[in-house]
Amino acid sequence: MPLDTSRAPASASPLWVIALFIALSEATAGAAAITTDGTARLIFAFFAVVFPSAVFTVFIWLLIKHAPKLYAPGQYSREITPEIYRLGISHADSIVLGRAVAETVVPLLEDNSQGGDREARVAQVVRRFEAAIEDTSIMVSLRPLKPGAELLQIPVSPEAKIQSVLNEIFYALDRVVGPGTYGRSWVLIDQDGTEYPDMGLSWAEEHNLKGDPRTISEVGIYPGSRFTAIAKTGRSKRRAATGTAPAQTTNQRS
Repeated sequence: MPLDTSRAPASASPLWVIALFIALSEATAGAAAITTDGTARLIFAFFAVVFPSAVFTVFIWLLIKHAPKLYAPGQYSREITPEIYRLGISHADSIVLGRAVAETVVPLLEDNSQGGDREARVAQVVRRFEAAIEDTSIMVSLRPLKPGAELLQIPVSPEAKIQSVLNEIFYALDRVVGPGTYGRSWVLIDQDGTEYPDMGLSWAEEHNLKGDPRTISEVGIYPGSRFTAIAKTGRSKRRAATGTAPAQTTNQRS
């Protein structure tokens, strides 16, 4: 279900705020340039030229990095939340980027003296690219808590903060669990059935911290790991997050 963009004029979205801010700033600078002279006029004229360029640059950055924030809450439907929209954009970007890389690399690898199916080679590069993305991501199944949810893919590095990863999962669960409840009412469990309860805000509170400052590698999580988000039962094997980097074992994909 796409965004309901037909409702945009009726709601004060961030885009309207940005446009109003630019219009007022330009009107003020223009009026000041007309009513002044000398150096002051030159300064206001310079501002009227440079300011829109700076705003345009920042706007492009927002459009690329934070597109969901450019829409008002009322423009999202019950099914399409800002987080779901963001994840959808990220997935689409990966596919588009993979195709672009394939289209760029394959011609360089082609040997015109040997024929071959070019489309098959492009598809092969795309599959390798998508596999590379998966190998640098954490895969989380949300279905035990949110039936029908798609597999969540979170691109990470070993230095990624555990709190950021948990926030990604929390937003993807979309109000199925409450804030700050990780380790209390729900946990991540790996493919061996081992729970990872000692992470996030509950762990931080036990250590008198405002948040969990550790990296994923410090709690035994690595790119390529696969998890399932489940309600906490206490029946599974537990893994204590000690704050030191353990040996890389079954959590990493081969």
